[in-house]
Amino acid sequence: MTFRQYIPFAVAALLLPAAVCSQSIAFNGSGVQVLANNGAEPSAALNPAGTHALLVYGVPNTYTSPKQAAQTIEVKIVNTRDGQPLTSDSLGGSESGYGYNDDGEPETGETTCAWAPDGKTLVVAWEKGDEDGVAFQIFHFETSTNSLTRSGSIQSIGRSTGEPSIDFFSDSSFVVAYEGAELWKGDGVRMRHYAATGEEISSGAVSIASSTSGDQQHPKVAIRRSGALATDTVYAVWKDARTTRYSDDEDVNYRLFDSALNAISGDSIPVPASNLVGADSLGNPAVVVAPTGEWAIAYEVEDAPDGSDETAWATFFDSSNAPVSGIAVDIDASNSDISELISARYNPGNNGFAFAWTSESKSNGFPVTMTHLDGSGRTQTVDLQNGSTSEPEEGSMDIREGQFVAVWVEDGSRADTQKDAVYYRVGGTDTGN
Repeated sequence: MTFRQYIPFAVAALLLPAAVCSQSIAFNGSGVQVLANNGAEPSAALNPAGTHALLVYGVPNTYTSPKQAAQTIEVKIVNTRDGQPLTSDSLGGSESGYGYNDDGEPETGETTCAWAPDGKTLVVAWEKGDEDGVAFQIFHFETSTNSLTRSGSIQSIGRSTGEPSIDFFSDSSFVVAYEGAELWKGDGVRMRHYAATGEEISSGAVSIASSTSGDQQHPKVAIRRSGALATDTVYAVWKDARTTRYSDDEDVNYRLFDSALNAISGDSIPVPASNLVGADSLGNPAVVVAPTGEWAIAYEVEDAPDGSDETAWATFFDSSNAPVSGIAVDIDASNSDISELISARYNPGNNGFAFAWTSESKSNGFPVTMTHLDGSGRTQTVDLQNGSTSEPEEGSMDIREGQFVAVWVEDGSRADTQKDAVYYRVGGTDTGN
């Protein structure tokens, strides 16, 4: 009989370095820190130097009438050396949205954020509420003075859009991808291209998939920055319900675009995962690309053929966009029951990929797992939550230049006064032998 210690809830991450090495995670600061005692849907991004972290979360405010719950989007900058806050801003009012759930209770929409290659331009995007559309705000951050200023006003995209995703081109212009249509929800996945100053460059919405039959959701974009806008490449992934490969008719598709948002690959290509045929479904994808062109799509798998229930898998591609072996790699070695796959990032400090997810059960602690690009190699584990057994929900993670930031919500509390509190942690990824 094999004995495993099961800890109820966990935040986990997986690092996949391209070079042959083992690695460790060394956290800076005072460990896990409280970002907010009341918050939801957090996201995080590091500046290119890895010295500052952008943390974003929503706060549902008390509603003044049914289904009119004004939310506040909180924006904070912290120092990755010790995790201490440096500056902040709050986005409120009608433009921030009126979030509510099916019961008419206050609820915040999903947030996302990104830091531009210039180290100064930041974009924060969020759902304004149920069927209220996506909004974004551009910021300018000055490292020498730790000052954060808004650039222009809040901009809205459509009235029935959601689940935004952002990434930057080499010139610090950016793409916003989202699900839904301009006037009604559940009609495809789209994206728009904006200048760093906020002017739209694309001529309206660009359909990521040419066909909008079925239910297309949860788009994610990653951009391979070549150093020049003209040769940058956009990698887009999404969940699609038009498949016949899986019993629940949910699959993960991808498509590549040039910097003018012209498609340069086939349309709605199913992620190569021949060893997962027979699973119930694939969903909630994330995409990451290295500057050298290797890239990966991570996704959640329900009832995989190996007997695991809800686990994290990934398909890897070489720089010519050919899948490595054409099979999926189980990136959650302990086959935990994951709550949500939250992030996929490239780590330039060690030429590796990193994936993060929250788990409802985890054996052998709370792992940060290291392996090679093709899925072979050694592993190590650390406890991101610092021993907490509170349930982690949504969250986000980023890695830049050997620095690491993670942010998540815990349902329940480390202290009785904290309900659905937002926590964060910063650290360094040190390569060892």
